[in-house]
Amino acid sequence: MRLKNMVKSILPIFMVLASCSPAYKFTSPMPSAPPLARGDAPDLFAKISTEKEKLKGHPVDPEIDGLVAFINIVKELESHVTGPAITAAIDRENASFKVKNKNIYENLARIKVIFNNAGTVYVSTRDGEPLEFGDVSVENGSRAKISREGNLIVFNQVEGIYGKAAFIKMYVATIQFNELNGDIKAILKKGPSKSVNLKKDILGA
Repeated sequence: MRLKNMVKSILPIFMVLASCSPAYKFTSPMPSAPPLARGDAPDLFAKISTEKEKLKGHPVDPEIDGLVAFINIVKELESHVTGPAITAAIDRENASFKVKNKNIYENLARIKVIFNNAGTVYVSTRDGEPLEFGDVSVENGSRAKISREGNLIVFNQVEGIYGKAAFIKMYVATIQFNELNGDIKAILKKGPSKSVNLKKDILGA
């Protein structure tokens, strides 16, 4: 009982310390998004549909082909996609998504813009606060370079994305996304890599 009370008294201290962690120091400032809303509403859904058609005949899991198509779009130089455009496309593609995955949907809506500048994809949030997807946070200004290695979509030079465990931020260096089955492997800047499956562990499919 004494130990339980001790844990209760210490826990708020750790929570305060975690909330006061210094902001991530990016290697460079986030550039301005391009003025042209290429890939944005009202044609994002159409663009995703076109990309999905291109994926037919390729060994891509049909349950995640929309996400693969979206990644292909933001890989384009000067691409520019807003959060409302993303959620509008989701509503047309899968109306039940915002009910089954409320947290993910609401945080996607908080995106100000995702854009590609000189080959680096940036994420800007509407309120400057991190996007929260369960135990994973995406800070305002997060970025990565996207490439392909066989059936893997690889996010290299990742900055500003981290997982949380025991009040410790574990920053990600590289993310590997397998388009065959939705497996995701996060290689951390410090510590062992972490693996999850998009459908089973994140979307609950």
